[in-house]
Amino acid sequence: MKRGGGRSSPDVAPSPTPARQRPPDPPGTVNGSQNPELVPDRVAYSILFRFLSDRQSEDEKNSMRFYLRQKLGGGDCDATEEEKAATDNVIDALLTAATEFSKQVAPLDSEAKSLKDKHWPNPSSDVMGSLARLQARKDAAVLKLAASLRGRFTGKVKESAKLERLIHENLKRKIKITPSPQSPPGGPGWREANGRHH
Repeated sequence: MKRGGGRSSPDVAPSPTPARQRPPDPPGTVNGSQNPELVPDRVAYSILFRFLSDRQSEDEKNSMRFYLRQKLGGGDCDATEEEKAATDNVIDALLTAATEFSKQVAPLDSEAKSLKDKHWPNPSSDVMGSLARLQARKDAAVLKLAASLRGRFTGKVKESAKLERLIHENLKRKIKITPSPQSPPGGPGWREANGRHH
């Protein structure tokens, strides 16, 4: 390209705008993409059960089945009948567990929401204690349901392996858990910190 005075010079692309950098994760953050083994089972199963639960219409249920079939494998044309049956068994067990999860956890979620609506942004230590106890009950329900899944696959190697891959090699890698707040809302150590997935 010719520029002033007839001198020739190469085209120069403008410098790229620096990408906006994310702030570093706070100390104690568990990043599943780097260390999936550090993500607790209760967190992974809770996220999965919430995602799958309350699918009322046939279209929604079919959509969830398709999603799980893609994640579990065994849904393609080349899969053996045994492989397809194993995948369907895991899907049926997960959807049943998700329905049970919703029934057990919905009242606890409602109670927690009521407490937060009434007492935020300045909950007392008693309210925080009540919320912690509600969370512990949710965690116990999740772990019991997860254990029941494994129980349904006793002696079925393919089903157990598929479930393990879904939870440990797929889901946990998409979860990031930030440390719990060190004080109630508004306190010096407060920040919104929840287990989340991307």
